[in-house]
Amino acid sequence: MQQPSVGVSVDPLKDKIRDADIRRIAGVLPQWPVVAEKLDMGHQDIQDIETRHREDVDQRMAFLRNWIFRDGDAATYEKLSKVLEMLGERGAAKKIRDIERICKQGQKPPPQPQPLPEPLPPPQPQPLPEPLPPPQPQP
Repeated sequence: MQQPSVGVSVDPLKDKIRDADIRRIAGVLPQWPVVAEKLDMGHQDIQDIETRHREDVDQRMAFLRNWIFRDGDAATYEKLSKVLEMLGERGAAKKIRDIERICKQGQKPPPQPQPLPEPLPPPQPQPLPEPLPPPQPQP
């Protein structure tokens, strides 16, 4: 059963979340299904995202894109940070506000840690060359 969402009052003229910021926000967004429910995303939509995307960060990015597409200009940093604060996620809410502040100032935020590349497979043993024939006696 879906919990009723908590009304969040925000200024609709505040900056909406830009597509370029989705990856940064996804990197700090905790418990995205709970956040999604608070932002009135249906249970079936949440399940669809979990089914289509295996990695948690991909799920968080899909949720954010879905929310931004659905809510348009109402999908703001402020609204997201207020929901996080209501959920007791003050640290994450602060990080969202920091991302917004940095983006408004036109600065590049600190780079997000990139996953390490897959390690190379161990080298395969090479067959040994054919042994040389024994030396022939000299006449």
